[in-house]
Amino acid sequence: MTRWQIFPAAGSLAFAAIGLWPAWATGQAVKWVSLGTTRDGATFYDPAGAVRNGKRVQVSIRAVPESDTPISFIARVELDCEQPSLALISGQQFGADNEVVRSRTVPANQIERDPLFEGSEHAQLYRLICPKGPPLHKFKGPPIVVVPGEE
Repeated sequence: MTRWQIFPAAGSLAFAAIGLWPAWATGQAVKWVSLGTTRDGATFYDPAGAVRNGKRVQVSIRAVPESDTPISFIARVELDCEQPSLALISGQQFGADNEVVRSRTVPANQIERDPLFEGSEHAQLYRLICPKGPPLHKFKGPPIVVVPGEE
């Protein structure tokens, strides 16, 4: 199980999650800024809660599904503006009543960084947080093979 599969009920939005710190740690309301909407839901980030430490920036992101599933997700992630990558630091999944149904903080010695690719769902966040960072990786891999179903 990868760190992005910690919250399987959130589906693909678990990767595009949201952070908790700004609202609860500071007692101030978070002003979420939209990163866009996909068929899965909407993703937001908290620019005011971004914390820079050298070439790395921790920021909170939030995912809200478009489906009837009453689950949302908030995560704290760290972007590396020198080596374009993203790491999950912590996350919480919320149920229908906005109660925490699952929570996880990744131990510091287990944090893994995933490279960011052009066209990925976090490409826009990287460009906003790391405007002077190097270009994102081009996706490399075998071509996708589509096998028609039998009729």
